[in-house]
Amino acid sequence: MKPLFLFAVTLLFISCSNYTGEDMFSINSRHKEVNRFDYVGIKLDDSNPSAMFSSISKLVVDEGRFYILDDRTSIVYLFDENGNYLNQLNRIGQGPGEYIRLRDIDVEGDMLVVYDSRSNKLLRYDKRSLEFIDDLQASIRFNAFCRLENGNYLMALRKDQGHRQIGIFDESLNLLTDNLDYLADDPDERVRYSTLQVCGDTIVYAKPGYNNVYLFSRKDGELLDEFEIIIDGDKEKLLHTTPLVVGQWIVGNYADAEDRYYYQISQSERKSAVAKVANRRNDIRIPLLPIAVQGGTLYAYMYNDLLERIGRSYLSEAEIKFVENGGFMLCAYDMRASE
Repeated sequence: MKPLFLFAVTLLFISCSNYTGEDMFSINSRHKEVNRFDYVGIKLDDSNPSAMFSSISKLVVDEGRFYILDDRTSIVYLFDENGNYLNQLNRIGQGPGEYIRLRDIDVEGDMLVVYDSRSNKLLRYDKRSLEFIDDLQASIRFNAFCRLENGNYLMALRKDQGHRQIGIFDESLNLLTDNLDYLADDPDERVRYSTLQVCGDTIVYAKPGYNNVYLFSRKDGELLDEFEIIIDGDKEKLLHTTPLVVGQWIVGNYADAEDRYYYQISQSERKSAVAKVANRRNDIRIPLLPIAVQGGTLYAYMYNDLLERIGRSYLSEAEIKFVENGGFMLCAYDMRASE
């Protein structure tokens, strides 16, 4: 398995009750004292050829299982909490229960739901057996989706559809309302990962390439608040992923012309810190590539190219050997305790 250097953002299952309501967070890249967190390494089994994938565009954590979308192959891989390979959803085609090009995935109750951008359908499968249940045909194309508690859907719409950025749809995928005007110079680039992140009772939306972050109610999709993240006072330094809200922490990645960086913001202390992703002074206790959250646990990932560019302190010999041999490891960080 040779994962590519991609950043993914996924579905979150946490509370955003600590959000402070500020309209701007300022990051100073000279502040490099990032917090370290205890972690547990989860080596994703690649002994079975069927379990091998090349990239992650989304990770969903649900009831101790990991659902991984490799958008290069449009296959969803299922692993248990210990990293053991369980199954995969691989139904490329044009028949019943088949799809052509997956862009996003979600878990809704007992169902795994996937979005096929070619047929513009949501397809639903049993989340354990991955047996096909049914599908829903959409009339408006979108890039990301999540289910609201009232049964409707909140979706990030494509600009070329003639609507605003965010749409709310009923259970049959009929458009009810839209929100957030597109900027005049918005290129509407096709991002390769989901721009919508569920944080407990809040949904976070941030389109890569801009530093505006929007918070919606998970109950009914109402726009609750918005803020801007500014790095070094320079709006040319752009968010690379949708921020993840983990208790008091806001974490994510941003990029400049040369490199990518991990940032963390403490909402309670109004402090920020930055770490260059490829830096040998970093160690595994920094969640350099954050991709998902469940409860107070933040998930990031590690693979060989990154291992070669950071320090190996705190990694076990077994973990180093696994990653050096092309393995892919998830790192689960307890964000409730730091040093």
